[in-house]
Amino acid sequence: MEHRSGDDAADGGLVREQVGELATEQAQDFDLYDLAPVGCCTVSEAGEIMHADDTAAALLGVSHRALVGQPIVRFVAPEDAPAFAEFRRRCIASGLPQSCELRLIAEGARSDAPLWGHLSALGDGGAGGCRLLLSDVTRRRAAEEELREQKEFFRLIAENIGDFIAVLDPAGRRIYNSPSYVGFFGSERELQGSNSFAEVHPDDRERVRQVFIDTVATGQGRALEYRMVIADGSERIMASRGSVIRDHDGRVARVVVVAQDVTEERRMAEELARHRDQLADLVAQRTWELTQAKEAAEVANVAKSAFLSNMSHELRTPLNAVIGLSHLLKAQAPTSTQSSYLNKILEASQHLLTLLSDIIDYSKLEAAKLVLETHAFDLEQEIRLAMCPLREVVAQKALLVALEIAPDVPRYLLGDALRVRQVVRQLYDNAVKFTEHGKIVVAVRCLERSPEYALLEISVCDTGIGLDDEQKARIFNRFEQSDNSITRRYAGTGIGLALAAKLVQFMGGEMGVDSTPGQGSTFRFSLPVGIETPPASAASGGVDCETNGRR
Repeated sequence: MEHRSGDDAADGGLVREQVGELATEQAQDFDLYDLAPVGCCTVSEAGEIMHADDTAAALLGVSHRALVGQPIVRFVAPEDAPAFAEFRRRCIASGLPQSCELRLIAEGARSDAPLWGHLSALGDGGAGGCRLLLSDVTRRRAAEEELREQKEFFRLIAENIGDFIAVLDPAGRRIYNSPSYVGFFGSERELQGSNSFAEVHPDDRERVRQVFIDTVATGQGRALEYRMVIADGSERIMASRGSVIRDHDGRVARVVVVAQDVTEERRMAEELARHRDQLADLVAQRTWELTQAKEAAEVANVAKSAFLSNMSHELRTPLNAVIGLSHLLKAQAPTSTQSSYLNKILEASQHLLTLLSDIIDYSKLEAAKLVLETHAFDLEQEIRLAMCPLREVVAQKALLVALEIAPDVPRYLLGDALRVRQVVRQLYDNAVKFTEHGKIVVAVRCLERSPEYALLEISVCDTGIGLDDEQKARIFNRFEQSDNSITRRYAGTGIGLALAAKLVQFMGGEMGVDSTPGQGSTFRFSLPVGIETPPASAASGGVDCETNGRR
């Protein structure tokens, strides 16, 4: 055992008394810190915890008794250990208050999930140590990091978007301007805090200012278009919309304005409108010219139709005389040669008379002067009358001719018998002309029927030369035939089928053709007619054209 002198004993007693006073003072201090939301601990010069309150112990995950004697660096994240050492060095060397923020790892916590601690060294730990105040700022650091990310996100958008973005205070002074905005109107230093209405065109300034005032007052932004004068003095047309940012009391604290430069769009729209107006003028002018030309053509067409009609009537008068005199000569018992000549004269005259009649009818149709008559007629009789004039030609060609009328087709009808016979005659004449051998079938069937109405289909089918697709497309045009060689071989003017199609259309029906080259053609047309009650004196039979068909 080591003995001490009396002086030494006195000195030892004094030291113990000072340490006791210091411990008592620190205990009182820690009782006070226990009431605060921060933790407090005393760290020796060697870095060991000498004393800690309950808050510090809770932050570090152990009891305050277990903390005593533990190195403080044990609770510092390894990556922040150098910074903590530098912090302690400054604290001890200066003896002045210091502060820093480090990542702390509580007892039992994962190293990848530290909490952020704010350390304040008061420099009065005694014996070369220091007193530390600890507070958990993890949430604040997370909020700051989130805010930093949001600011960075906003900065990237503002710098890369083509729109102009400006943040204004309620008085209209600029707080923030996007790079695109700065590029148009000047440097950020010049724009910061300046009046946002300065660059607005004088004629639009008051209107823009009033909209801004309304936005601040109501909190509701609206779309606006106005002119601005940029740094080089030129004018640009801007389309913008404002949105408000409110403070915690609900008052408007900021106004965010997003604007687009629509100068080129408006210029192109104006140019497009100008071209559209010019085009409308040209269309109106061309329409007027076409109307004038159409009216002139209609007048010329009416004059032509009138001329043809008059000429046809003039030609029919001497032609009827030729036909009449020819019949008189035949009645005078001419020789066989003279009879042959008279027959040729009659045949040619009859053909010419038919052609003149067609021209007159076509002219009336074009001039809208043809009038349909409605009266009762026997359908079968009219068809046979249409077929009779060609029986000699049919006999010469040895053609088989059939008339097939379906049983449900009413015999007595109401309509224009003359025009029905004329259409059938044109189709039958066309079939006989272009058929050298084989047969011709005239068929009638009923498509629809009611007690007072019937829709008939009349067709003429032959085994003649047929038509290709190109010929079928133009066969109903006036003065058209299959081709020039056919015109030379079979004669004709090409007006017959055109007239027949016009007459069918005028009577409310439609005409069509099915044909295969070398196999024949089928011309058909629909015919809406009324149904007439059979007369009491009606007898079977009628005109016999030596058809070997059946009803």
